[in-house]
Amino acid sequence: MSRWLVVLTLLAGLLSGERVPLSGQANLLAADGVLVSGEDGSESAMYLRTRIGHRGSAFHQTFDLLVSGWLRPDDPSESLVNLEDATIRPVWGPVEFRFGAGDLAWGISETRSPVDVLVSRAWLWDAGRGVRLGQPLVEANLFLPWGDLAVVAFPFTRPVHFGGLLSETWTGATLATRESWGDHAGWGARFARAFGPVDLAISYVDGSDRSPVGAVPEVGAAMLEPPSLEQAGYEVQWATGPFLLYSEGAWGQRGGHGEGRANVGVEWFAAPYLSLVLEQGFATREPGDRIPLARDLIVGSRLIAERLRANVEMAIDPRSGNRHWLASARWLASEVVSLESEWVGWSGDATREPPFALRQRNALRVSLVAYF
Repeated sequence: MSRWLVVLTLLAGLLSGERVPLSGQANLLAADGVLVSGEDGSESAMYLRTRIGHRGSAFHQTFDLLVSGWLRPDDPSESLVNLEDATIRPVWGPVEFRFGAGDLAWGISETRSPVDVLVSRAWLWDAGRGVRLGQPLVEANLFLPWGDLAVVAFPFTRPVHFGGLLSETWTGATLATRESWGDHAGWGARFARAFGPVDLAISYVDGSDRSPVGAVPEVGAAMLEPPSLEQAGYEVQWATGPFLLYSEGAWGQRGGHGEGRANVGVEWFAAPYLSLVLEQGFATREPGDRIPLARDLIVGSRLIAERLRANVEMAIDPRSGNRHWLASARWLASEVVSLESEWVGWSGDATREPPFALRQRNALRVSLVAYF
């Protein structure tokens, strides 16, 4: 615990120096209480969250630095320090480069995107949405009149992280991983272009699947090993009146087997601050079921107001009838304090879930956040 505090204190001192002013807001303290319950009872944990950001210049080039941490006082070994962004962005004509460590967000869905597969996650208590982990990368973005081309390589990938509250499959097997830093290099390319109200993108990925796929059964445990992946993907969004129609999908070889996945959805903006979402997922073969919610129907609503943001989603499995929920809210009480909450859960028959997929337990997170 003390070493994490020393690291974050040094970073805070560096970032608050006078040579380069702080850019944006720094979320330095968040008290998180998490309660997780299941068939074997319930457990709770307290986290102290930190998030420090800085933008400046070095050698006449722009650089970004964003560091976050989830510090667990009762079990320091389960703490997480995440270098979200530490990149230099030189620009030469129509080409922008990005060197360092960071994130890469392709695709549309935040929960089950078949295109967003290159970035590792930290699974703290939610099997659907994990904390995105920064990892070493080299990226080039070429901006041309006829479209934008991005090429990125991850030469030294980062392993997934389990935070202790998400620890088993639907069969009750304990999750584990043998993966280490740099075990799976990968790269991808994406071309995007807008045609009036229509945004199109196609992509290719060669590496390993970093999304939460099912584990491999072993004696006394279930090993989570990212399968090899080669796939081509697409994204399309069409804004027409109060509706946003969208779809994304990918087809390729995952772990040596051909597999396709796709999402089709519509978002209706019923009011300036309120929208309703309906989205259906598809998968061609059985291993696709081991990716959370791959074939479920998602019904949701989003509220984005000046001081309140809220999101509610319910996923329904069309075969088993099992339901999964995700609800989150953030209320800005003042300019320096906010209250946050998140609830995830499920109901139905556990035996009808994929046996070696990550098990979603019922979890409630409540946070008090202070900004400095």
